[in-house]
Amino acid sequence: SKQEWELQLSSIEASLDGGIEAILKVGYERLSKKNQSLFLHIACFFNYKEVDYVTTMLADSNLDVRNGLKT
Repeated sequence: SKQEWELQLSSIEASLDGGIEAILKVGYERLSKKNQSLFLHIACFFNYKEVDYVTTMLADSNLDVRNGLKT
């Protein structure tokens, strides 16, 4: 439920180290919009997958997977 998600979110926010979060946020925000999109795709859907698998799955997207992964 929405209420359960909100409780989990507040729990996660309370457990994050503010300094680490700030550094990660700056790094993410400095990425181009396409690389931000690629980052989110990998983080949400392709975590721990082989590079070739990710490249194949995103082949029809407008994302430059090989160069984005280097970034």
